[in-house]
This record gives sequence, structure tokens and C-alpha cells, in this order.
Amino acid sequence: MEFLRERIFLPVTLLFCVCALFFVPNFADASDNNDTDGDGLPDANETAIGRNPNFVEMHDWTANYDPQSLDWNAANDGNWTVIESEGNLTVRQSMNAPSTYYLTPYDLINVEVNGSIQVWGNSDNDYVGFYFGYVDSLNYFHFKWTRRETEATSPLDGWNLLQVQDGATTRIDYDEADSSGPGWEMGVEHNFSLVYTEGNMTLRMEGNESFSDYPVVFSHEGNFSAGKFGFWMGSQEDANFSNVKFTQLHPPEVTLLGNQTVLHEAGDHNYTDAGATASDVEDGNLTGSISYSTDLNTSIPGSYTAVHSVRDFSDIERNATRTITVVDTTPPVISLNSDDDNDTNATILEAGDPWGEYGAIWTDFVDGNGTADVNGTIDVNTPGTYYRDYAYVDDAGNEAEVVTRTIIVVDTTPALITLNQDGDDEANA
Repeated sequence: MEFLRERIFLPVTLLFCVCALFFVPNFADASDNNDTDGDGLPDANETAIGRNPNFVEMHDWTANYDPQSLDWNAANDGNWTVIESEGNLTVRQSMNAPSTYYLTPYDLINVEVNGSIQVWGNSDNDYVGFYFGYVDSLNYFHFKWTRRETEATSPLDGWNLLQVQDGATTRIDYDEADSSGPGWEMGVEHNFSLVYTEGNMTLRMEGNESFSDYPVVFSHEGNFSAGKFGFWMGSQEDANFSNVKFTQLHPPEVTLLGNQTVLHEAGDHNYTDAGATASDVEDGNLTGSISYSTDLNTSIPGSYTAVHSVRDFSDIERNATRTITVVDTTPPVISLNSDDDNDTNATILEAGDPWGEYGAIWTDFVDGNGTADVNGTIDVNTPGTYYRDYAYVDDAGNEAEVVTRTIIVVDTTPALITLNQDGDDEANA
């Protein structure tokens, strides 16, 4: 992914006093709106001690050595020096030390780091570069860069991108070759832009030959955490790092339309989400880039989520979540099973005939269907009106409207008369 961000390299006169070297700042979040250069120190504090709030001063950074310690050896530990040259604050490493670094005192994430690297001496062809996402000495990313030369020498010309995780080193990306790799060039000020966000790390480099058109050196998506940024040298001397500027990249904002929590009736499969809008300070309106996902099941009561997610052009992702509670408030419906002779709720039963229960069926969006419960007694031998009530309560506690069957016991059968016999004649006459 290619980032077309404006690179800012403004040469200005940096004013700072001796007291700045001894000032211990109370570092704020690098995303502080009053921290123009994103270096962790608010503009007002920098102005108060004579610093330019538009550039990152390096007085408060730390090196991998303590020059005041008794065991410090410049040949082994290097010698990082903060100087002012040509109106810009620069850090210089003049020693040919095996491996040395110079780190910010604060963690960075969602930031673009601009600056320049220049090897200004006339010796050696080894490594320059920087650390980023530096959590500790066992966890960080490392950009190693060697010199571009016309003859085959060791090490190879070009660059390596390494990840050190729990002390184990993995080469993520590289481009190097004998006498043809894209390495740094002596005396050339190589401007760089490193975008390091939660979801992406991309480096662009500008300079002569291989980097004349400011190409993307590497670009990788992932899941990255905050860490320190720092310059690094390995067996190389006479290098300047200058014009450093940290620009905070703002995460997108996702705003839900409608309520954050909604109720939806179980069985209604026509749920329509109210949607969301998204915008970003750098990228503007991102509403059209929102993706939507949900685990909603309208058939089963419960709590579900609808997620509106957007990723800006710096691969910083944000989302807004709506909670959808599927509820069952609709009572079951009871239907009488009809008898063969009568489709109404009234059934005529001849007195003396046995009662055959026809029953009733309940149906429910969630629970399905079944046989309703029945109450009521019938005396089939006594003419009169009797009632059978059919009821059901679903699993959510919704009571169905009771449906009643009326049974009318009637006596329509005429009496049967039987003559008593006399003793002399068995006939009716």
C-alpha cells in the first residue's frame, strides 16, 4: 500500500539554551493536540525552554550507553552527539562501534516519522538504519541499510527489515545484492518517511540513484503495538540523522446512526440496521468504506452485535458496535381442532354418547407448535352447556389467549316404550 503523504523538511533555526540539556520533561501523549512535532513534549513547555515546537529535539533521547559510567568505551559503545548545523538539530554518530542506538524516551504508534540520514565521512560501507516499535531489547523492528557500491564487497548492498520477538530474529523483507543493491550513498542526504500504525508499517526513501523517485522501500500490514523509535548504527561511523519530525496520524471516527442498543422481535426476519458514518482527519469522509458484520439470528432470543468497521488509508482501523437484543414478546396462537360435523367452537353431543376430545394446537414463532393444555369437565349424561378451555404459556412466559370450545349436551333421542306382557297372550292384541 503506497502512502502519498506530504513530506515536510523545513530548515529553521532551532533555539535552545544550556538549561535544555538538564531539563527533564514531563512527557505527554504524542497525540496531544498541543504537541506540534509529536515528540511527547507540549508546545508551551518547549517554547518555555527555548526549543522550536515544530521539530523534534533530541536532548532527552537515550543511547545504549551512559557516557558517565566507568565502563563506557567510545570505541565499543559509540558516541552520539547532538549538534546544531545549518539551522537544524542533528544527532551524529562519529564512532565505528559494533552496534549502537539512540532512542526516543516515549512510545509511538499511529505516527509518521520524517527525517534524513546522511553518511558524511569517507570510510567504511557498513550499516546505518533505525529501530521502531521498540518495546525492549528483545522486541522491536529493525531497518538495516548498507552502502551502495559499484564493486562487489561485503556486506551485500541493500537493506533488511528484521523483527526481533522474544529475542529471536526473523527477516521479514529485504533487497540486497552484490554491487547492485539499493544501498545508501556516501554524502547523500537520504530523506525518509516511516509510517508506523496499528495496522501498517511503510517506509519511503529519497536520494540519488535507487531512491531518486522516492519509492516505497517496504510496506507490510499486521497488528503492531506502540514502541520507541531510534536511530541505529552497526560498524559504521560518520553519520548524521536530522530534520526529524513526528506527525500523529489520527484514527478514524465511526459514529452510529440511531440507538446503540435496539430491541428486535423474534421471528421478524426483516432487520434493517440504521447504519453509521465515518471520517478521518487525514482522509476525510470514509462512510463509503465502512464494512458491516453481525451475528444476528432473529429466530433465537438473545444478545447480538452489529459491527460497523472502517480502515483508513494508514491502515488504522476503528469500529462502532450496536447491541441487538432479540426478544420474544409475541404470545402463541391457539387453534381448535375441528370435529368432523361442526367447524364452529360449539360441539353438539347427544346425551349418553361418549366425549371424544378433539383438542387444540398452539403455534409460536420461537417455540414451534404443540398440543395445548385443556381444562373443563363434561357430564355426558346430563343435558346442558359445558366448556373446555385451551391454554399455553411459551418458554418466554407469554400466555396465549385462551380459546374455549363449547359442548352442548342435548337429549334428542325419543323414549322407547316397551309393553309389559300379560300371562295369556304374547301378542299385542
